[in-house]
Amino acid sequence: MKKKLSIFILILLLFSLASCNTDSPSNDVPNIPDEPNNNIEIGKEEEKVIATKKSFKLLCVGNSFSDDMLTYTYSILNAFGVHEIVLGNLYIGGCDIETHVINASTDKPAYVYRKNTTGAFTSYNGSKMSTALNDEEWDYVTLQQASGKSGMINTYDSKVKALNNFVRNTINNENTKVGWHMTWAYAKNSNHADFVNYNNNQDEMYKKIVDCVEQKIENLEFDFIIPNGTAIQNARTSYVGDTLTADGYHLEDLGDYIAGLSMVLSITNWNVEDMKMDLVPQKFMPYFDIIVEAIYNAIEKPYEVTNSTYTKEEVVEKKPFDISMNVSYSNLSAACKLDMYLPEGNSYDTVIHFHGGGLTGGSKDDGAHRAIASEVAGNGVGFVSVNYRLYPEAKYPDFFIDAANAVAYVMNYLSENNINGKVYISGQSAGAYIAMMLCFNKAYLENVNIKVTDIDGWIIEAGQPTTHFNVLLEEGLDTQLQRIDEKAPLYYVDGSTKFKNLLLITYTNDIACREAQTLLTYHTILNYNPNAKVEMRVYEGNHCINSTTAYRGYYIHSKIILDYVNSNK
Repeated sequence: MKKKLSIFILILLLFSLASCNTDSPSNDVPNIPDEPNNNIEIGKEEEKVIATKKSFKLLCVGNSFSDDMLTYTYSILNAFGVHEIVLGNLYIGGCDIETHVINASTDKPAYVYRKNTTGAFTSYNGSKMSTALNDEEWDYVTLQQASGKSGMINTYDSKVKALNNFVRNTINNENTKVGWHMTWAYAKNSNHADFVNYNNNQDEMYKKIVDCVEQKIENLEFDFIIPNGTAIQNARTSYVGDTLTADGYHLEDLGDYIAGLSMVLSITNWNVEDMKMDLVPQKFMPYFDIIVEAIYNAIEKPYEVTNSTYTKEEVVEKKPFDISMNVSYSNLSAACKLDMYLPEGNSYDTVIHFHGGGLTGGSKDDGAHRAIASEVAGNGVGFVSVNYRLYPEAKYPDFFIDAANAVAYVMNYLSENNINGKVYISGQSAGAYIAMMLCFNKAYLENVNIKVTDIDGWIIEAGQPTTHFNVLLEEGLDTQLQRIDEKAPLYYVDGSTKFKNLLLITYTNDIACREAQTLLTYHTILNYNPNAKVEMRVYEGNHCINSTTAYRGYYIHSKIILDYVNSNK
């Protein structure tokens, strides 16, 4: 490297890169091994949430409905700052209480034992209930009835008590609390075969589920009851309506999150305000008030529906904008085209965006980028989506040269048309690698007569600050190599690095090493300039999920861009 990193940065680099692990667990393990806690605490000084509880260990004796409840539970606990999380589900599809009792009494290896200690479930086939109950010192164990029988009072009888007694007599932790999971009624249009037991009526099914819990569960020695049936029914009275199931009975994503958070809050009595909001999947944030309202009302009144106050979705009227497609910004290649989504008038901020795709693919023309561009422009902020040369046509550093030319073209266009406003540069994945290089290596922009400080802000989504893996491939090197040389944006960070505002984004389940690389970049910048206006966010989810995956027709990255631009006015 052309400069020395401080001892602090070198130590952090070694720590960060050592934490990278691309191994994935097997899904077919005959014996249940001891699983160490692989959670690595990095950047503890950035932690905003003090863990209410260091450990949370929950085992469900259930079926696919407990699977639904556990879908986002790890994420929820992580957002609360819990450091040791162990989740288990003893799974048989559609399993009822009677079958659980038979399996328990015969110690039958009938279950798929699904266990999660790292954020992903591993399945162990042919497991016994007794084995799972003693696999961990569980804090909590939950029981539930099969969904189709959940409102049929004659299916409870003595069987629930028998299963409750078996669990309590088998577990090896005397402090384990055993609770009941009240499941939910089917969607109004459900085609589930058991819906006929309730005259294909959602309200009737919900009321019968409540009756069963009040009459058959309340008088048993359960330590807690999870009122998911009521939480889901409460949410259905909001503007989201009866859209919380994927197939008429299993929950859809938003329903899964409500069920998981309802379970955690009803067991712990924690305050939802203590959650780190970046670790709430951002696609749920537009509905978060509905989620919290439905859950707290269910906890307060578990056996009756409380109508939501959110009955009408707030719709922001979109502003008009013009689109200019496939504008050529350079004669170096036919690939050098950009699309301009510009609001009417001559006073607005503009975002210049570089797509991802590993420097080999991706395009401004894909549906995600067009949707994000339209959403941003419809909210009064210009959005310019840029294509650049890709491998195999491109060779390093063609993509950086193209990007600088695109920025120059846009800024000249804005100036020539007397458009007043700030200019931001954003990048997604490989496009973020490009954007970082423009930010940290001032030579590229200076070659087109632009200063880095002419740009008002940078939005870097999951970019690689080390030498990009496909640049390594061009040199015939191992793409897993972590190298910081002249082809790495991080190489250029030193005391002379100047920018106005920088947002670094990564994800909890990002590409291997990406979170560590981003953390290293963040600390390197602050090590040289403690007053730099740089922010790092770690969002819940997979690599670039906010800009690549729409939820209910909306890409949440649009809001992230708009909020960041508006916060810098």
